Amino acid sequence: MTTVFLNGDFLPAEKATISVMDRGFLFADSVYEVIPVDHGKPQFLAQHLERLQQSLTHILLNNFQINQSDWGNICERLIIDNQFSTADAVIYIQISRGKQETREFHIPKAIKPTLFATIQPREQLSLSKLQQGYRAITLKDVRPLTTHIKTTALMPTILLQAQVDQANVDQAILIRDGFVTEGIASNLFIVKAGQIITPKLDEKILAGVTRQTLLKHCAKLNIPTTERPIKTAELFSADEVWLTSSSKPIFPLIEIDGKTIADGKPGIIWQQLIKWFLNVSS
Repeated sequence: MTTVFLNGDFLPAEKATISVMDRGFLFADSVYEVIPVDHGKPQFLAQHLERLQQSLTHILLNNFQINQSDWGNICERLIIDNQFSTADAVIYIQISRGKQETREFHIPKAIKPTLFATIQPREQLSLSKLQQGYRAITLKDVRPLTTHIKTTALMPTILLQAQVDQANVDQAILIRDGFVTEGIASNLFIVKAGQIITPKLDEKILAGVTRQTLLKHCAKLNIPTTERPIKTAELFSADEVWLTSSSKPIFPLIEIDGKTIADGKPGIIWQQLIKWFLNVSS
């Protein structure tokens, strides 16, 4: 039985209840964050909580401040109570604007946010499994221009994932107006002539924590990086293509839309970076 955190209490998931008048339930008026846990330790916790605060600011929920110490303790308690002290997991945090008396779009001046967090097992991806590579398709990016905010309004994402499942591939790369934005829940990188390229951040792209960490490490290694728009055609002429997310490490794509990328194997730069990343997470 999973123990969850809800509005200051730790209790069994089966006993956790939220009002049907909660704006998170009625309007998806809420934001979330997913924090990876490796061997019982939250990874990049400060960065994830900082991004959660930014999401709250974006949705004008300015009356709630993230206390990193308090949330660190909440994460630790979830890990211990659910017996993940030596295991890999993901912690999910969701903050909604709260409940109100009537259903209306107007934001009440006085409203108390609903705080929720839970934990679940995370798929273990070994280096040997990652080295097999992944297949993807390209899909039109139909999401609203608020993808830089981690909001729970995820119906477009759900429908995109359904297309991935129907195509029997692993991932999708999203395209808007002839340019790559990102994966369904991941950031995209390509490598060309030894240079790492990733789309620059804007309202169409989430500022991924793994993305930021990877770019900083590349700078330390003097690996050249560029943040710029990437045309769809560049995917197929790239030497390497990767996706990154918090719940998975850097995973290489070896096929897109049925076309083999380079020699059909994860590239040299990926080999270098994945070993570093797995070492950091261990």
